[in-house]
Amino acid sequence: MTGFRSSRNTIPVWLTVLFSLFGPLFFSMNGDLFAEEKQSAIAFQDVTDAAQITFQHRSPVTVQRHLHLMMGSGVGWIDFDRDGFPDLYCAQGEEWSNVERKQSQPVDIALSNRLYWNRRNSQFQDVTVASGLTVLNYSMGIAVGDYNHDGFDDLYVSAFGRNLLYCNQGDGTFSEVSSFAHVDDPGYGASCTWADLNGDGLLDLYVVNYLEIDRDHYPICSRRVDAARVYFICHPRYVPGQYDVVYLNLGNGSFLDVSQKAGLHNEPARQGLGVFAADYDQDGDMDLYVANDSVANQLWINNGQGVFTDQA
Repeated sequence: MTGFRSSRNTIPVWLTVLFSLFGPLFFSMNGDLFAEEKQSAIAFQDVTDAAQITFQHRSPVTVQRHLHLMMGSGVGWIDFDRDGFPDLYCAQGEEWSNVERKQSQPVDIALSNRLYWNRRNSQFQDVTVASGLTVLNYSMGIAVGDYNHDGFDDLYVSAFGRNLLYCNQGDGTFSEVSSFAHVDDPGYGASCTWADLNGDGLLDLYVVNYLEIDRDHYPICSRRVDAARVYFICHPRYVPGQYDVVYLNLGNGSFLDVSQKAGLHNEPARQGLGVFAADYDQDGDMDLYVANDSVANQLWINNGQGVFTDQA
């Protein structure tokens, strides 16, 4: 990729210690580090155009009012070139049948997920094609983490359909390794996160699934109004939830689905939308909080060996 430069300006461990002791620390778009300060007034300025970020989320409305089209998509910061400046990755929507129809055609970048490279001058450059991150599906969740311990952040994208894992090659490009890594779950992945769930020093993967639907089994809701058939979006409460997935990092570039062993199937499947990993009870292992749609949220407490119990 033209102009790409890899450097070793990584975040030292002591910053993590400062975070835990003194509160949040933030990185600005230009790479500066600053602490959260109490101020009487905080003002934000929209600099999207000046930063040359042109991404626009697309979610067409269909006559049948397909449920997944009401969902937005995620964005995430990833310093993919390790220059100390956060780059921006945006997940794109698009109606599923349209995506399948376009797969064999030249990629329309407007329909793809997008990667914006931070040029260190408060401006970004679209490097989606050059990086190999052109993605045509209904992407929703983004998780950034160095799963293979090579020093470069990798990218996992959960979607309505097949989820995708992109391995950072360290030269400004990514390789799609979802099948090889055994993390290409074909469900309805609303969100995802990396976390060391069994304490072995390797990043494991938690995928939050939303609803038990696919293209061949899609709920369509409608009613008669006078002589016409009117379609409306089905309420997710009346659509079965889908079990979340835990992938254990085997340390060789591949993962193992341990969802049942981890205890996730001890509770009914729910309509998950978001997840956050943290050591909630401060016992030295990572716990998980899952936000669900129209049903109770879940607080999965880790027993220290990667087995979870919902204690919400």
